[in-house]
Amino acid sequence: MPFALVTALILGACSLKSASPTPTSTGIRVANVELVAAGCRPIALSVPAGAAKFVVTNTAAAAINEFEIHAGANILAEAELVNPGVTKTLAITLPPGKFTTVCKGVSARGGTGTLTVTGTAKPAPSGQDARAIALAISKYRTYLETQADLLVANTTTFVHAIDAGDIAQAKRLYAPARIPYERIEPVSESFGDLDPRIDARVNDVPVGHWSGFHRIERALYEEGDVTAMRPTAAQLLVDVTTLARLVRTVRLEPATIANGAVELLNEVTTSKISGEEERYSHIDLVDSSR
Repeated sequence: MPFALVTALILGACSLKSASPTPTSTGIRVANVELVAAGCRPIALSVPAGAAKFVVTNTAAAAINEFEIHAGANILAEAELVNPGVTKTLAITLPPGKFTTVCKGVSARGGTGTLTVTGTAKPAPSGQDARAIALAISKYRTYLETQADLLVANTTTFVHAIDAGDIAQAKRLYAPARIPYERIEPVSESFGDLDPRIDARVNDVPVGHWSGFHRIERALYEEGDVTAMRPTAAQLLVDVTTLARLVRTVRLEPATIANGAVELLNEVTTSKISGEEERYSHIDLVDSSR
């Protein structure tokens, strides 16, 4: 994401103060969440409408490592890979209402909880601040849509190579298909199971449910045979095409966009640089320089 966009969105997010007294000097309400074997603790959370930050800690819950905020079927925001000993923060601007929290892991789903957002929504920024935020969001939306279209185009040629059984060509096309996906990942993660179907690693999902880029990656670089990958490749193309359509409908807010950018930077420094992501092709440095 261009640095200027990130800067503008972070500044916009910080200007959206909570309407209620809060424990932080910026006005952002902080809520603490602990991941435990049963799911989330506390089960019931409450924050004032406006910008909020959730500090998610995992002390010893081996099977639970994700915290999500749901509005109906949509995931508004999530903190991933919160493994034992890890703490992550999640920033989001919330309107008044009731939401669902979910804490889960690869093969475990803890009980759901409730998030009540009280009070009234703070008036939207006006004047120069409003114009700056609107311009940054507009530019970011254009960037997302451009990258989503590139993802579909590059994945299409990649899938054609898989269908033809051309391993050498598929290897050449793998990185160009991956890069635009990584660029829009903060948004793709808001569409439920779509992100795991496209981007899960073998240990991210239950046995028998692994699909997407990394399943094909293993066939290309480790197994040396993509004959059985044609159905997987066909489903991948369906999924990225669906993602490109949904990207055009997503609601973009400064706090969530900025948080997504920060989470990607954290992911690059903690896992991608170590080879955890592209464990068969070893193109992590290409991935991380997106």
